[in-house]
Amino acid sequence: MIISRGFTLILILTLVAVTIPKELRAQGSTAIAAVIKETFASNKADTGIENIDMHYSDIRAYYESRYYKPVWTRDTGPKSKGKALYEELNRSFIHGLSAKHYDVEEIAPLMGSLETSDLAQLDLLLSGAFIEFADNLLNGRIRPRVEPSQNQVEPIIIDPDEIISGAADAGNLRNFASDLLKADDRYFRLIAKYAEYERIIEAGYWPKIAGNTGVIKTGDKDPAMVGIRQLLGLTGDLPGSLMVGGDVHDSDTFEAVKAYQSRNGLAVTGDVDADTLSAMVIPIETRMKQMLINLERRRWQNRALGDNHVYINLADSSARVILDGEKKSHFKIAENSEYGSLPTFFGKVVQISRVDVDDHVLNLKIEPDYHNKETTGLGAINVKLQNASEFFESAGWKIPVQGATTVNPDKPLDVFVTYVTAWATKDGAIHYRPDRFNRDAELVELLKLE
Repeated sequence: MIISRGFTLILILTLVAVTIPKELRAQGSTAIAAVIKETFASNKADTGIENIDMHYSDIRAYYESRYYKPVWTRDTGPKSKGKALYEELNRSFIHGLSAKHYDVEEIAPLMGSLETSDLAQLDLLLSGAFIEFADNLLNGRIRPRVEPSQNQVEPIIIDPDEIISGAADAGNLRNFASDLLKADDRYFRLIAKYAEYERIIEAGYWPKIAGNTGVIKTGDKDPAMVGIRQLLGLTGDLPGSLMVGGDVHDSDTFEAVKAYQSRNGLAVTGDVDADTLSAMVIPIETRMKQMLINLERRRWQNRALGDNHVYINLADSSARVILDGEKKSHFKIAENSEYGSLPTFFGKVVQISRVDVDDHVLNLKIEPDYHNKETTGLGAINVKLQNASEFFESAGWKIPVQGATTVNPDKPLDVFVTYVTAWATKDGAIHYRPDRFNRDAELVELLKLE
């Protein structure tokens, strides 16, 4: 018998299993169902995960509704669905999550057992693990805390009955889990990029670039260019056929460096200056962690925005505006010292005003919908969009003249404010931004990515 921290549960399961005749154990999942029923009757069932055990009554009601028939196992061992879930939990690292969050260390030795009590325990552990995993995919793992945190998005409360029954009925467990993600395809593009970097590491292709204190201009010869060429080829900024081409910064690498600088939020000059070289020598492992923590930030966007919305990325000082579900444009936002303390949040634009007629600067007054409104200490936020008034007016929105009283927007205008330092675009390119407010390190620690 396998001993774990759920010792009480195992003891109960063992005693119940002894009372079941061998003939009964051989029939489908009847034996396991009997053990699960008796376990719930004892009021000592344990999913293995503390915050999921708080949903004890919901989980019990679900099993009761199916006459305690196991979800993930049968009397002969784990079902294919149970094996698939176990595999997904072990692969949770691709989401920037850890299998340790889901009691995999306790689940693992039960996967090969044929003991009825072990399989009954395994079923409950897998149910608890799946609820936790689904909740993390739906809302992110790092939740709003009592004190102001990076995330102030109201979590979507999951229904354990709905989640488990959905998994039980799903033809493909991975697709069902993926459907829980509310993020757009940028989430999956980032996962694909992470997998690509894994292959680069396995092949040993990521270059080590020699440091240089000067600026490498077009026509300059520098030993660092050998590694820079290889890097630019791996990042897609330079054609693969030009990855090996010597130590001269020629016209090809000049254009490739400009593309690299643009993707990394650097001044686009084509010269390999100190800032550019600093970005280039960042280890690939660090970049991969950056991808994982930004997957977590994507999960915080747990609901859809309306046809009229503003998506603000504080790390990039940018805003993407969608009007009437189609018309969109990107704007830079004016710097503001209070942005450094802003968490991720949903909100509404409650007022629009014109700041400067000549520069077409608009001020959006945003009312945040914080999870902890009383504890954040933050009120309405003002965000200035540069060169934006003509865009709004072209879409038929009325913008007040300079100096006029502020007005409400013509239609509801949703807002999502976030802090994304890595994302992948449709063309397969990966974009990075400096961690200007020093938030990445905290997420690395909270997600246990060290």
